[in-house]
Amino acid sequence: MNALLSVWLQVAVLGLVALAIERVALRRAPAALRELLWTLVLLRLLLPAEWVALPGLPDGSGLSAFGAGLSAAGGGDAIAAGRAIDTWVIWTWAGGAAAFLLVGLRAHRSALRPLVADRRPPSPAWQRAARRAARRLGLGRSFELAATTARAAPCVSGWWRPTVHVPAAEPPGTSALDREHVLLHELAHVRRHDPLRAG
Repeated sequence: MNALLSVWLQVAVLGLVALAIERVALRRAPAALRELLWTLVLLRLLLPAEWVALPGLPDGSGLSAFGAGLSAAGGGDAIAAGRAIDTWVIWTWAGGAAAFLLVGLRAHRSALRPLVADRRPPSPAWQRAARRAARRLGLGRSFELAATTARAAPCVSGWWRPTVHVPAAEPPGTSALDREHVLLHELAHVRRHDPLRAG
């Protein structure tokens, strides 16, 4: 139990430090650098407690020593109460995390549903504009191009293989340069891995 509390305390401290670094030192840094910073925090959460001992951060030894002192003094009731509090904290945290995850997944599916429901092949004009925009950006990632009547278009969706959604119906007078500018903006999101960060 103390090991779990130790991990969560360390992740909380690292999260606050990462947030401060991102806001102060990395405001104009590439998105990939900010993603690496948060990946390190997530990695600490996933690694078993016994694999990592971070200096200066809570390691659970204080909790163990406190429990041992109570045992020596005959404080069995206090230890039992402490364990009950630990269990309550863990289940509260787990329930809150699960609730936020479910709400986020539901919102993501609701936003994605109209894009997927009315997906259709893009016009040749949009395909040509996509090839030109990808060349101009030097985009090395593969992506899909789809047309839709959903009002959210143009936009990007998808984590592993992103999809650029463009309007199926174009306003009168839309030029090839207009299409290319739209796709330059959307493909910039693809290059920065913005759908992953937003998800």
